[in-house]
Amino acid sequence: MNDIKIQHNTASGSGFYENHLCYMAAQGFNLEDPVEYNALADDPHYRCDHCGRHANSRENLCRPEPL
Repeated sequence: MNDIKIQHNTASGSGFYENHLCYMAAQGFNLEDPVEYNALADDPHYRCDHCGRHANSRENLCRPEPL
């Protein structure tokens, strides 16, 4: 297993990562509510430099980079 430490985006202010798409997918939210999950990335402006996901808002990514 890779032990690389990632500095996560904490723009949400909560200190938790429950708003990040990678966390949501790991919890199965993308399968439980695909419409709401997909709405977070239907007009992407950012790409995660860590996991590669795209999102509308930087708050939904660990390491957001503008597209």
